[in-house]
Order: sequence, then structure tokens, then C-alpha cells
Amino acid sequence: MKKVYMIIFLTLIFTACSNKTQEQSEINLKSQTLMYAQKINFNYKDNRVVALLSYLNPVLDEKSQKEVFVLSFLPNINIKQEQISILIDGEKTNIKTLDQNDELFKYIIKSDYASYYKITLNELVQKPILKLDLCFENQCSELKFQKISKSVYYRSEDANKQHN
Repeated sequence: MKKVYMIIFLTLIFTACSNKTQEQSEINLKSQTLMYAQKINFNYKDNRVVALLSYLNPVLDEKSQKEVFVLSFLPNINIKQEQISILIDGEKTNIKTLDQNDELFKYIIKSDYASYYKITLNELVQKPILKLDLCFENQCSELKFQKISKSVYYRSEDANKQHN
């Protein structure tokens, strides 16, 4: 009888731990994506808006032959994808609104108050810093996007130099 209880107990322990491992791996993916993200603050129709551009290539499950980004606006400003224009190093990108159940949401933190767009460039750029020209309706800005992780744990040999 003790063996039966022991087997049931061990089964419960293993099943309880397995779900947490899956949840933890999803949290780790989203945290890792944040290290490859940059934000842009701007005013849109008298409202303060944050645009977050996340670079997904380093965290995708399968290697991509394209540059893949997710652009999110918080709060949702209901901007149509035709009103968004993004050039990466002078090359035109493809922009698509993400569906509510798109698989890319497993890589980014999802909010009900944001709108999301998938940005792709048909080729990989072999440079660590990209020049992005972003236009949202009539507001344009230029961004030097760093494709290298911005880890808060990075320390150089020069301990007195601040990096973040």
C-alpha cells in the first residue's frame, strides 16, 4: 500500500513541475526579446504614445532568412498599416497587422491596450546597427537600431565606464 501512495505522490510532483517549466520557458523567451527592443516616444493627436520595436531573429525557434521585427503601439492608436512606413538601411519593409492569436505573441509581452504589427525585410542585413526611418502618418523619426542584446548584466573590462 505504501508503494501505491509513493507512486501517486511522485506522479503528482512530476506533473506539477512540468507545467511550471513550460510557463517559465515562455517567460524567458519574452524576457530575452526585451533585450532586443528599443522604444520611441512621440505625441499623436495630443496623446503620449510609446512605440516599441522588438527584433525577433535571435529568439525565433527557427532561423529566418529575413529580418523580423514586431512594432507595438501603447496605447492602441488605431493606426492603419498603410499609414506606417519603415525603411531599414534605405530598403522598404513589409508591414502586416498581427492577428490576436499570431504565433509571434509567444515572443513578446502582449497587452489588450496595444496594437501590433509584424515588420519584415526580405533579406538579412549583416550589420550590428541598422538605420531605421520610421513614419507614422505624418510623424517621422530616425532610429539607429542595435541588433545586439542590451543586457543589463553586461560589464566591460573598464569597470568605471557606464554602458547603459
